[in-house]
Amino acid sequence: MAYSLTEELLTTEEVAEGLHVHPQTVRNLLANGEMAGVKVARQWLISRDALAEYLARKRAESGVRAQSGPRGAGGDIWTAEREERPVRSRAERPLSIWDGARPPAMPAKR
Repeated sequence: MAYSLTEELLTTEEVAEGLHVHPQTVRNLLANGEMAGVKVARQWLISRDALAEYLARKRAESGVRAQSGPRGAGGDIWTAEREERPVRSRAERPLSIWDGARPPAMPAKR
């Protein structure tokens, strides 16, 4: 990936803050090649395009459809369209030993 001098580059700390992860997590992603970046001296720099590509790839892998939120809106990188996980109805769930019963009494101490 070619970088230009006019392209805005982010530090690992800035990316970590936006993703709500530790900076070491971002450095690990960069070192493993999961996220594109360039190392200048001892510091990694990530372009906004590289970050957007990484997020798009992760969204596609997870199967969650998401849309970008407005920049600077609460620090969120993206918001999901569906917030809760799908839940099976009670009739579809397998029966549990605890359904409709009280837990067994504990044996008395001797």
